[in-house]
Amino acid sequence: MKNNNFLKILLKCIVAIFLICFGFILISLIFNKIIIFKKFNWIIILIGIIIYSGYLFLIYKILTKTNISEKKYVYIFMAIYAILQILIIIFLPVEPSWDFKVVFDIVTSNNSSISESIYFYQFQNNVLFAYLLKLFLIPFKLIKIKNLLIPAMIINAIVLDLGLIFVYRTINLIFKSKSKKILIYLLFTCLPILLYVPIIYTDTIAFTLISIICYYSVYFLKRTYPINNFDKKDLLKSIFLGLIIGIGINIKFTIIILFIAFLIIVFFKKNCLRTYKYAAFSILSMILIIFLNKTFITAKFNKDLLNDVKVPATHWIMMGLHNYGNYNYEDYQNTFDAGDYKLKIKYNKKEISNRIKKLFKTKKILTFYMNKNTYLWGDGTLYSPELLRLSTNKNIIHEFILSNGKYFNIFAYYLQVKHILLFILMLLSPILKKRNKNDLIYYFIICALIGYFLFFNIWEVSSRYLFHILPIMLIACFYSINGVLIKKND
Repeated sequence: MKNNNFLKILLKCIVAIFLICFGFILISLIFNKIIIFKKFNWIIILIGIIIYSGYLFLIYKILTKTNISEKKYVYIFMAIYAILQILIIIFLPVEPSWDFKVVFDIVTSNNSSISESIYFYQFQNNVLFAYLLKLFLIPFKLIKIKNLLIPAMIINAIVLDLGLIFVYRTINLIFKSKSKKILIYLLFTCLPILLYVPIIYTDTIAFTLISIICYYSVYFLKRTYPINNFDKKDLLKSIFLGLIIGIGINIKFTIIILFIAFLIIVFFKKNCLRTYKYAAFSILSMILIIFLNKTFITAKFNKDLLNDVKVPATHWIMMGLHNYGNYNYEDYQNTFDAGDYKLKIKYNKKEISNRIKKLFKTKKILTFYMNKNTYLWGDGTLYSPELLRLSTNKNIIHEFILSNGKYFNIFAYYLQVKHILLFILMLLSPILKKRNKNDLIYYFIICALIGYFLFFNIWEVSSRYLFHILPIMLIACFYSINGVLIKKND
């Protein structure tokens, strides 16, 4: 890190902003009475946190005494995780619903074309996702498998596995202590990741893309480069990073927030220009992917029809100012009925202005944002009960995971306890983390979280949107756990 008092003050400001933002979220979760799937008793939550924390400490003690090597330990967990994924595919298959139903039906149909579907004219962000899914399903079509939903779930499971591997590799880069075993345990026992195996949509592929970007960003933050030395392997890695970011932006554009956080924190690095040289190649390869997408994929769409039906970004900002900032069909219909693209934007801007004025006039702006943040960040299930509702064969597992299930309370409290503990540990990370030469990586993580906090307070929200940023949240939490368990610096 540069030895500059001004830069150190700026880094302290980043920490202060992080504490304010996520402190606000935690206060909202504790004092807000919004019910998403069920009303929680905070005394039970507190007792649950104490019990679960004790359980983790016990697991940590057991793991540190075992002679199993870290690699074998990871292989064992990956094997168990793969078995659980297979069981999920067998017992929790889900009928395509919402956006994915449209995407899946068009991709698997022999009579429908992506570039001819009105849906893809409206929601351009799902075009590349649809083409990728179509590409992955080609081998299964060639061997004439009729039910393509099962292969799609298998692909989804593999994509999530790849994401988990990159989160593990990131942990390996950051933490060099015996606490890694408990961090790996927490990673592979994160239930929402397992529950999203049958939920095939942009959230799962974005989870993996975020994991890959996070890994390479951490890698470049750790690297030091001598003067006039250009590493060819790092050049290839920087190009690959840019390609992943370019693909990610075309699938879920919020991925750019993570890369922006990386570019900001590189500035604080000693001899930052040497790292920026590699970042420049990432930017160029990212632009190339965006260009190729526009030239060869979205260029197929009829421009006049696109102008008539495309949903502008302003629509989602407008929707983010309604109720809890959640999806609202009436808002969607009003935007659609407003006219062509320019008229839609004009209508959205007027409605945005009216809604902001109303919030200030009624003095409910603080209440609104507390509600919105509770709705987004306050659901430990990450909206999985709703997404798993259309399961094709109901069984005893559904009595736990569905909101109307007989044993849903057990499932909901278990996930909510872990979710609140995650937030507490994230919030305490500036205090509990161990100071070391890799501090810039930590600032990169919290800078990204600040970016997502700010973005979600502008945009339409759902708790499932947190799924793709889980790797970042978990790493922030791991800093606290590592700091508590390890007495000496890594």
